[in-house]
Amino acid sequence: MARLKNQTTGIVINVADEKAARYENDPTWELEDAGAPAKPKEPTVAELKAEIDRRNEGREEDGAPAKPKEPTVDELKAEIDRRNEGREEDAKLSKDGKKADLVATLAADDAAQAQG
Repeated sequence: MARLKNQTTGIVINVADEKAARYENDPTWELEDAGAPAKPKEPTVAELKAEIDRRNEGREEDGAPAKPKEPTVDELKAEIDRRNEGREEDAKLSKDGKKADLVATLAADDAAQAQG
């Protein structure tokens, strides 16, 4: 019994030895060693590029992991506004100060929320 592999689809079929001779000159089919496991399908260029892109996702051009995006002052103030919605006036978070002050305000609020 002979094993033939279709070069286009990768399908492997078993045929009688006398029928396998019919496919010797057909480039679509390749005779495989019956005892050997089927060869894995070679990836296409598009598949290889997609795998490289997947592996490089979130990396800088030099291959280093990408740094998280720093929020802007406006984004920090918008987050404070969002958290202040529905709060009592005396419990509202302050939007005063520099960027570091806004980050500290949000971090303190996160810690207070975590405590309950």
